[in-house]
Amino acid sequence: MVYVEWTHVDATRVIGRSPGVFSIARVKNSLSRFELAFDAPVEPGWSGGVLLGYESAARWEALVVRSDGRLARFDVNGAARWNDVGVAPAAVDGGWRFEVDYTPGRVSVRINGTFFSFASTLPPVSGPAVDSGEVRFTDIRWVE
Repeated sequence: MVYVEWTHVDATRVIGRSPGVFSIARVKNSLSRFELAFDAPVEPGWSGGVLLGYESAARWEALVVRSDGRLARFDVNGAARWNDVGVAPAAVDGGWRFEVDYTPGRVSVRINGTFFSFASTLPPVSGPAVDSGEVRFTDIRWVE
């Protein structure tokens, strides 16, 4: 399948392209675990990561590594806003691996071995997320 922002490569790989708008490719079911990896794109100005939770097009959250070396949350609740989390974990072999685990009221994310945890009231729905640029996601897998 090919959508404006997303190209399906195979069962574990997609390419996300964003012409300056935040884009997500969510799994339609609630999950207990979601994983993906991506290498740093060549062009600057990108952000790539995962959807943390999804209720509707007007209410969702994502966590991304940005090309400037920062980790940020993109929170949508009627309006969208960026929230800086801090310095992103260092790339390992040129990329990042995200492992997302859901427990009631909490979403935990391990990025290249560094652990982050966030309170969440959103349904446990995940998927790749991209903003500005082209990110090639690999090793996508999940557990419902």
